[in-house]
Amino acid sequence: MMNRPHEAKSGWKYGILSLAAVLTLSTAPTTTQAREDLPECREASTPYMTMAIAGKDFFAPYNGTPDGDYFAVFGLKNLTKPREMVMGSKGTLYHSPDEGCTWNEFYTVGNGQQWPLSITTAPQGHAYAFTINYNTLLALTNTQGGMEATTLKSPAANIMGVGVDSQNPLHVRVADDNGTLYDSTDGGQLWQRIGVLPNNGSNAVRMTFDPADLDHVLYLTHREGAFVTFDGGDTWTQSTGLSSSNGPRNAFNAVVSPIDSRLVWCMSLDLNESDQGHPSRGRHIYASLDGGLTFTPRVDDGNGVVITNGPELTAHPTDLRKIAWVASKRFTGLDVYELNGLTGVVKQSHNDNLAGRSVEYYIRNPRLMYIGLETKF
Repeated sequence: MMNRPHEAKSGWKYGILSLAAVLTLSTAPTTTQAREDLPECREASTPYMTMAIAGKDFFAPYNGTPDGDYFAVFGLKNLTKPREMVMGSKGTLYHSPDEGCTWNEFYTVGNGQQWPLSITTAPQGHAYAFTINYNTLLALTNTQGGMEATTLKSPAANIMGVGVDSQNPLHVRVADDNGTLYDSTDGGQLWQRIGVLPNNGSNAVRMTFDPADLDHVLYLTHREGAFVTFDGGDTWTQSTGLSSSNGPRNAFNAVVSPIDSRLVWCMSLDLNESDQGHPSRGRHIYASLDGGLTFTPRVDDGNGVVITNGPELTAHPTDLRKIAWVASKRFTGLDVYELNGLTGVVKQSHNDNLAGRSVEYYIRNPRLMYIGLETKF
């Protein structure tokens, strides 16, 4: 195993995310916070995930029983109950009661259900699992010590996102690939179509819900970029700034900050830059300070930073300035990146022997991140 941490400058400094704005909005750790808190375990308890510290040469080893070399962990999330987590590996769901130190299997997909499984968390330790671009949809119920999964009938043939009311785990919404939103107030038993279509003639790549505001949704598309609604789909506005030439752009993924809904991060491909041989290959991670109406590039692909099409973006739980993602290529290893949007510094950790799909912060000490693995070699 070889770990090569380094820091790279992202090529921009402050832009619209000014020093004053960041310091006003950010909730960086205080000096009294226990910065060195780590989970009780120092080894990975499953071959499906590992733990890493941004910019450091630490990847938790796994010394247990081998279980193949393909894991497909697309879903790895902290639950809203302290210390509890949920993970989807291939078609199986696991629950951890102790910050990822032990994992208990509680559901495996059956006939007609698809994987890999993505996860949206809900209040009171509950969650929903779903498969992007298919109709597999599960309600995950926290049973005070474990989890149970119930199959739901999806209102969408091709699910592109799931959102949950931050105050009510039974109030859930599903987004279809044409931008249709469906609303349920009974945990997914009955559904009602709401809002109107974005009407742009392009199907969704993903749809991203604001974890704090169910009416705030981003519709991400090929060539047309992103559209945003603040009223549950009654009206949609096309985002600006995802192309340097106002040309075609593929918005692949986005995340709304859990701290402030005004901050939205988005990975998008500027097709004109890509076609013209731009050093970034057209790949950028952008930020918006107005909920997704206008975006500005924050970090470019290149200069030691790799941005693939559609990485899962994970916003820092306490510091607005930071966002994490992973990049992997078979036989070249795993890179974990964390961007500080104030300084422009990208921290990187590398592992030659792993490939990853998802990243989640450790709540008690967000210097540590959990990495959901795709494979090892």
